Amino acid sequence: MKILLVNEASGLNLSLKKGLTRLGHNVVHANSVDGGGVQQRPFDFYFGNPGSSMYSKIKRNILPFWKVLRFSSFDIVHFVLGITSFSGRFIRYKDLRFFKRNGSLLSYYGVGCDELSLLRVRPDVDSLPCCQSCMVTDALGRGCAEHILGWRSKALAYLDLFDFCTTPVCEYDHCHLLFKNAKHARIPFPISVSEIEFVPAKPKKSPLIIHSPTRRGFKGTHIILAAMERLKERTKDFEFRIVEGLAYGQYLRTMKDADIYVDQVFGESFGVAALENLAVGKIVLSGNSSKAQRYMPFYCEAPIFDASPDPESLAETLFALLQRKDEFEALAVKGRKYVETYHDHVKIAQQFLDMWHAKQKESR
Repeated sequence: MKILLVNEASGLNLSLKKGLTRLGHNVVHANSVDGGGVQQRPFDFYFGNPGSSMYSKIKRNILPFWKVLRFSSFDIVHFVLGITSFSGRFIRYKDLRFFKRNGSLLSYYGVGCDELSLLRVRPDVDSLPCCQSCMVTDALGRGCAEHILGWRSKALAYLDLFDFCTTPVCEYDHCHLLFKNAKHARIPFPISVSEIEFVPAKPKKSPLIIHSPTRRGFKGTHIILAAMERLKERTKDFEFRIVEGLAYGQYLRTMKDADIYVDQVFGESFGVAALENLAVGKIVLSGNSSKAQRYMPFYCEAPIFDASPDPESLAETLFALLQRKDEFEALAVKGRKYVETYHDHVKIAQQFLDMWHAKQKESR
């Protein structure tokens, strides 16, 4: 199959590309705008260009058409973080009909806060603590209201073109309600496990606790900092460090030093950062609620400790973990095995292929 992967979210499409390529398929990974790469991850090419000048804006509404015309048709066009490869204001979403006319099946993976997921669909968005905190603290969150008003109604007009809508976590499952003609599926996050070095947590006197927020408001960094102050009242035998603003490779190297990784406190489910640190061999705190485990039953096998958005409860969980240092290495091995079993990128790529192939057979 010839597959186009559009945009990026925490390396998911890059991992998926590696898995699909391993399985013998021709894969192109593109981003809507050349911004130096999301988290400095590589792309095969960019549809558009950045910049706020009039010249840049004109190019963003012309150049992508020229690039699309160079393509022969793709069997699958698969999107994350939105449903268009065109970033120009006047051509946004116009690529979708072009792809369909050329025989492509359109696939969407709902994995983050984009125009079709959490902030654009859920009626209770204003009451969600992650959104309240994100909209106040994070630059991306502060622009959400503008995006809701500016793009959602336009995006909705194109959803009937999609053939697949998949999600990995319960937070974004409501996306399925929007895609009336799509096959719906739940497919876990793909992780390139074999490329991640295993450096298990050690039972040392002062374990290192790391928090690495991409967005402080969304991750609940203020709560984690408050929990650390409460933890200091119970014990001094730990170190704490915030790591942020690093390129992906440097981030992974830094994570090797950690023993405990605190990811986020608001989510029902865990995400890519939690899984990558689990693969490295760290003790991970993130979302892993009973709701998430009902959504994906095997999530209950993940040795990820559910992080509370209450500082006192979070401090108590961390204190209890520090008393279990002798179990760290065994937990690290269990975590690595979990990611290899359920999230390996080749296995996840095969799940996508099975879904796409089934639809192709129906269409014949």
